[in-house]
Amino acid sequence: KKTMNIYQTFFQALDQPLPSKELKKQYKTYIYSIIASILVLLVTEWYLNSKESMLLKSSRLIVMLILIYNVFQIGNMYNKVNHKLKNELGTEKLQKVIMDMKIQKAIAKMKLDRTLHTPDDCESLDVFKKTIQLKSECIFAKQAIIWGAPTWKEHLTIEENVDRMLPTFVECLAKTDREKIDGYVLEIKGKDLISSELLFTETVRRVLTYISKMDPAEEHCMENDLTKLGWHFRFNNMAIFTTTFAPYYPLSNSRCTYGDEESAWMLFQPEASFLRHNLILDHASTSWNNPKTKRDQIRIAFRNAGREYHIPPTEAYLVSHHIVKPIDGKSSGYVNWWNG
Repeated sequence: KKTMNIYQTFFQALDQPLPSKELKKQYKTYIYSIIASILVLLVTEWYLNSKESMLLKSSRLIVMLILIYNVFQIGNMYNKVNHKLKNELGTEKLQKVIMDMKIQKAIAKMKLDRTLHTPDDCESLDVFKKTIQLKSECIFAKQAIIWGAPTWKEHLTIEENVDRMLPTFVECLAKTDREKIDGYVLEIKGKDLISSELLFTETVRRVLTYISKMDPAEEHCMENDLTKLGWHFRFNNMAIFTTTFAPYYPLSNSRCTYGDEESAWMLFQPEASFLRHNLILDHASTSWNNPKTKRDQIRIAFRNAGREYHIPPTEAYLVSHHIVKPIDGKSSGYVNWWNG
């Protein structure tokens, strides 16, 4: 009887101009009341008919549940609520509200706060564009939509600097499809962190290990075996291809910083970006004289610029081997950056 009263109140509310917050509150109450009714039925059925066969009790319970389903219009309930919310907020605005709630939840889970940093218009992004993005031979680079981390502070630890980027990093990944964001870039400064392969590999390891540790989805991908096929760097349920650039690379290497010795970079590209640009399928062979794919065009552009890089002989390769590349760009070897 109490559930029926809640039911009547709730469906009357659907015809009233209630704010979405109040409507959601009534929606929860309605759901909980139905669950409570079902639990009462289950307990009552068990105690009052304990001597009956399980088949008979189950049959009667199924009939009762069907009645509850029909009387309380459970099948129609969600659509009505969703329709009202869409009418109130508009589909576009509703999606933004839901996205923002997810972002807030992920940031809160990391025990961090949202910042006033504007990742699509910041100092580190401007430097990256001038130093790397606009000079790259990649055919998508110049038009790519990139977000940037807060400016690196050398008096802070690596982990403290990563903490400062994580809120907007979460936001970037959440909005990558909606706003067609292609990547998020982290600038790293300090000679003791970037001036040699040995120093930089340790820096990269610490950055990725800490990001993995803070993963709101709790996948903690850096705790897995990076030498197994299928491993990807993942954060908040998203696969991310990570590319690094450092000043110790010569100009003949595709990961060089084009003469800038002040900064190294880590570029995080959601796999969804590759899908948007039809680059999701890799291939080992290259049509050097008659390019047939976008990957062919990219490889040829780098070779023509004197920055040819090693191409794995098979489509099945270890992603971890391509995060930090050897100083010799054409080398088929790899840098074991993940072992500290």
